[in-house]
Amino acid sequence: MAKHVPRGLSVEARKLFREVVVQNGLDLIDDGASMTLLANAARALDRLRLAEKVVRKEGATIVDRFKQIKPHPMTARIDCEGQAVRQCLAGIVNHSAAASYRRAQELLHGGSAGESDPWGRRAAGQEPV
Repeated sequence: MAKHVPRGLSVEARKLFREVVVQNGLDLIDDGASMTLLANAARALDRLRLAEKVVRKEGATIVDRFKQIKPHPMTARIDCEGQAVRQCLAGIVNHSAAASYRRAQELLHGGSAGESDPWGRRAAGQEPV
């Protein structure tokens, strides 16, 4: 699968996209799920930076119609988008780790890792559970 950077991303988001692909190895991010997670992380990073820009310009608080000071609505957006970036990147890391484990099992067992022995107990001389 090609590692094309999605269109419409900022320079920072494109850099994140490329770095994650290089850091995790081109062969580990080769499926649709990982590419979708990575694209979503890059888009969420752009939305995060946009919300931060608004808060920097307008301030972290607003005064409502009752003259009460309240947090700027974009502060909640900053929290949500930051969480989205973290969750997408964590999903990629978990998926890459699982892929690495499967490949290691295939190399160890000389074929595909069998589902009846997911923890490699046969190779260690133990009875599978």
